Parts: sequence; C-alpha cells; structure tokens
Amino acid sequence: AAAEGAAPPGALLPLHRVRPGLVLPDTTNRERTGISLEHAHSIATAVAGEGFRRRAAFAAASGGHDTPVVVREAAVAPSGAGAESVARWREAVEASPGLPPLDELEAEGLLDGDEAQAVDRDGDTCFYTSLGNGHFFQALNLLRTRSASIFSGAPYAPPEADAALQDALSRGVPSVVLRADCPTSDRKKISLLLNRLHGIQWEVDGDAVRLDVARAATVSGSQFEAMSKNLDAEELSVLVRTKMGVDFDDAASGYQKTLNSGKHRSKL
Repeated sequence: AAAEGAAPPGALLPLHRVRPGLVLPDTTNRERTGISLEHAHSIATAVAGEGFRRRAAFAAASGGHDTPVVVREAAVAPSGAGAESVARWREAVEASPGLPPLDELEAEGLLDGDEAQAVDRDGDTCFYTSLGNGHFFQALNLLRTRSASIFSGAPYAPPEADAALQDALSRGVPSVVLRADCPTSDRKKISLLLNRLHGIQWEVDGDAVRLDVARAATVSGSQFEAMSKNLDAEELSVLVRTKMGVDFDDAASGYQKTLNSGKHRSKL
C-alpha cells in the first residue's frame, strides 16, 4: 500500500495533518470489531485531565501518542472499503449514544455523495478511515464535540490553556496518509502490524516519519497498554470496564443511567 507522496522502504514518509472530525474507523481494524466505547472514553478522560502530549521525536523519552495511519477516501466516490466503513460507523453511532457524533462529516456533506456540497472548510473533498489510532481519534472527537463522559455523565471540557490539544482539535494531527486504492487485505495487515508493533517507536524527523524495526528503540509501556493493542473491541471494553470500575449493568444498558443522571456508579 502506497502512502501519498510514497517513498521507498526505509525512507521517510511524509506526514499530513488530519483533523479528528474527518476521521472514522476503518472497517478492517481490530478484526472488524470496531471501536471500544470504553477505551475511547478512557483516553478522552486521560487527555482532559493530564493534558495532550504531542508525538515525541525518535530519541525522546517523553513519549506521546503513536503516529496515526489513515486512508484518504473521496467523499463523492469512496472505495468499497471506505463506503463500508461509513455505513458501519453510522450504525455504531446510532446504536450507542456514548460515541461522538458525525457532526463535521455530515454538516459538510462529506458522507452524502453530493459533489456540490462535499467540500470541507479547507476545500477538501475527502474523509479518512483510521487503521491505527482509531480510539485516539475518536477520543479527540469526544473532546471536540464536548460529548458527555460515560464515566461521570458530565460533558468533556477541553482546557483552553492546553495549546497542544487545541491545535490537535482544530488543525489536526500529523499522520501517515495512504491512498484509497489500498486493498482491504492490505488495510487489515497494516492494522494488525501497527498493533503488534506497539512497543516500537516511530522515528520522527520534522514533517516525516520512518519505522525501522531493526534500529528503533523499544518503548516500555504498561501491561494494560500492551494488552489493549491485541484485543478485539468487546474484549478491550471488558478490560477497560474493570480498570475504570464501571457499573457493568450500566454498561449493558449503553450507560443510559450515567448519561441521563450525570452520576457514575462504581462497583469497585
């Protein structure tokens, strides 16, 4: 699968800013099980409380988020995988009030196939599907739309003083962007690869990155982080529920009690 502005293996890949509001999960990610609602909210909670950390350079120890990998899809004529991703994500959002709304994509006509309307505020006629960092992007969308937390019932309030977060929400996150002709089989392989390489850093050089497993420095993460990369969406949700101490009955109801009352009940 070729990146936009593709480079030979081992060379630097260009990074393009991608706004969270234009991103939805690719249907091939996590064995087609989609996004864990709880994990997206746990990331949003952490970012709101601890601050947004930009992706660090290769040798830096400060960490930050992984480098996102997305597929650029044309709004008017998306690929088959892109169209399926839209349909499945719409169903997921309609079924779960805890997921962020498709506000920006729908407001700008990017999911309607209407060529006359499908232009976003920067003049683009595209949306993106995430192969890596799907939960990260949807956590940013929860913050951007000030959605209600499934853990507290209170709306997220992105700190105005967090310049890095405000920049990510408004201008986007530097990402590796693949072309829409990337086959479904390759998208799945890339998704699996990104999760399996959770302990490997990207080498960041200005506006480009390189993933060189032989030379990359490993990152020591928590056991939870390592486990979260290899579970399907439902297994990951159970793991996060246990970690966050949520009411499992409330979870089974789609967090209706919490979202309606604003009160989180813990059984731990």
